[in-house]
Amino acid sequence: ARFKEVSTPLTRPRITKVPGVYDWTDPQDEAYARWKYSTKFGFDYDAAVAMTPDLLPKASKLLAQLEGLLRGQDEDGVPCLNQWGFSMDDVMLLPDLRMISCVKGVEWPELVKSYFERNCGRSRLDSYAEHAVA
Repeated sequence: ARFKEVSTPLTRPRITKVPGVYDWTDPQDEAYARWKYSTKFGFDYDAAVAMTPDLLPKASKLLAQLEGLLRGQDEDGVPCLNQWGFSMDDVMLLPDLRMISCVKGVEWPELVKSYFERNCGRSRLDSYAEHAVA
């Protein structure tokens, strides 16, 4: 919950600007998403962007805290949350990390970055980091 409170205002205004994401290739899709989240859920895109300087250090701090929660390695030596190996906990966390990778300026501890990148590679998912939006 704490991560979503910080990550949502960072990612929602940026994810639609990441090139190559199929969901946003049609400008009407971005317009619909903006309408939906602002009208139905009261999300203020301008306010979220304005909060960026306050939220970036908070996101970085939460990723630093995640480092201490990576307590195991799977059979290939890839970091994971549980001592016994890759689990549903990892499956639930990785999409959130993928989303925050679209935000330029978030600092990733090396272990968390390795965890994320190696698991993205194994699942054949691209990180958004290459196209992160400020």
